[in-house]
Amino acid sequence: MRSSVWPLQVAIYDRLTAQISNYGIYDKVPDNEPDAYITIGEFDFNDWSTMTTSGMEITHTVFCWSKYSGTKEVCAMLDAVTAALSDYLPDLSADNFKVVVTKKTESGKIARYERDGLVYRYGSIAFKYKIQDMG
Repeated sequence: MRSSVWPLQVAIYDRLTAQISNYGIYDKVPDNEPDAYITIGEFDFNDWSTMTTSGMEITHTVFCWSKYSGTKEVCAMLDAVTAALSDYLPDLSADNFKVVVTKKTESGKIARYERDGLVYRYGSIAFKYKIQDMG
């Protein structure tokens, strides 16, 4: 079985950068970190192959970070991510994969985080994809 994690990450990054223009979208956050940004987060995956089909089920988490003292900005960022990725069926055919099922929202969270004397709010939202290996 081949991994479809990287093609999915590329598709999600492309979708988010095309749909969200008021926040930076990063895989690696720059050293001069902005006050609010979105990061491509964690991937949890497992094999769902059968005797005739090969594939992976992937849960992908997107993180939203803000230095705003309340949760308002993080909520707006999570809304933008949800709008961009809900009902989105990534086209992974160039890598011989096919998304056969996507779940709008698997889970989410908003929390407070302190680092270097700064208080951040962060939100996370996870989406689930079932991807068939067509190659």
